[in-house]
Amino acid sequence: MQRNAKGRPPKKDYFDFVGAPPARDLKLVHRGKLLDPVTLSIGIAGFPDHGQTAQELLDVADKSLYQSKGNGRDRVTLASD
Repeated sequence: MQRNAKGRPPKKDYFDFVGAPPARDLKLVHRGKLLDPVTLSIGIAGFPDHGQTAQELLDVADKSLYQSKGNGRDRVTLASD
C-alpha cells in the first residue's frame, strides 16, 4: 500500500463510498406521504491530521462541510492536510 509523507495511506484509501446511492435518489416516506428529494453534504476531519482536540476537529469538519455545500451540495469533503 502506498503511503504519503506522514506514513499514512492516501486519502482515497481512507473512505470507500462505492455502491452507495446518492442521497437525492433515496425515496423517503413520512406518514404515508413521499417527501421531496434529500441532499446530503458531509465534512470530514480526522485525528490527528486535522486537529488535536475535539473542538479543533469540529471546526475543521465544519469548514469542510461548508466547502461541500459551496461546491454544489450532495458532496463529501475530506479536510486537506
